[in-house]
Amino acid sequence: MSRLGKLCKSRVTRLALGILAAFLLGVLFNWFMPVALLSQGDLPEFTVTALKKWDTGRGEAQVSIVEAFRADGSRAQWVKGYLAAGGGRPAESAEVVHILLVPSRSRILILPEGKSVSTFPLAVSLSDVQKLRTGRKCEPSPGEPASEPASILGFRVVRKAWGNEEGLIEQWWAPELNCYPLRVVMQKRGQDGNFRVVQTTEAASVVLGEPDAKLFAAPADYVERSPLAAATERALRIGAKVPIAVGEAIKHAEEKYWQVRNQ
Repeated sequence: MSRLGKLCKSRVTRLALGILAAFLLGVLFNWFMPVALLSQGDLPEFTVTALKKWDTGRGEAQVSIVEAFRADGSRAQWVKGYLAAGGGRPAESAEVVHILLVPSRSRILILPEGKSVSTFPLAVSLSDVQKLRTGRKCEPSPGEPASEPASILGFRVVRKAWGNEEGLIEQWWAPELNCYPLRVVMQKRGQDGNFRVVQTTEAASVVLGEPDAKLFAAPADYVERSPLAAATERALRIGAKVPIAVGEAIKHAEEKYWQVRNQ
């Protein structure tokens, strides 16, 4: 069996790989692209601290998120996840950081617990880079009912919702913050036919102004590694089993990482 196919049953490793896979899907599918454009200009600079919670079926999981945004379109997201204690087991955690730097056209993945950095080229055209530096539009449509609540943390918000018979997603976007969603609620229809909340993300604070530069770089003693090597190093440092199990997102990111370097 290949090293990519061998299984690690550690819950903390699965939690870390889940968070890591979410970032790597962004690497593969340009997760951070804006959805609607305004005129070119400086974007608002701010830092948000938020908490995301959901039920895993084995207990509650939650992710603490710090996101920072620069005027040039660069952004950083620091995520620390916790899997609630259960069945006599201690709580588990994992950390991952992803950064998009528009001027250098690069994406950076950081695994603090493994002191590892993985750097990817920002695989977009110059016109796409310009779009990253462009504002988003999220004003309510004519005749659209007023949002409830009308503001969150002192910022006016616009509620948007999407759904079908299976589930519903609600987001409260703040136009002043380049349409950042200060609240996200996901609901799923249960067997009884009623919707229930299965995941929430709520901003706890917003700080306006230039973000801390430390949020956009790895510490000097971190080492450049491929995604697989970074995840393996993290597992070794926390005492998890290796080889680790990886999903398709990490496999593709590993291939992409070496493809660029072997050109």
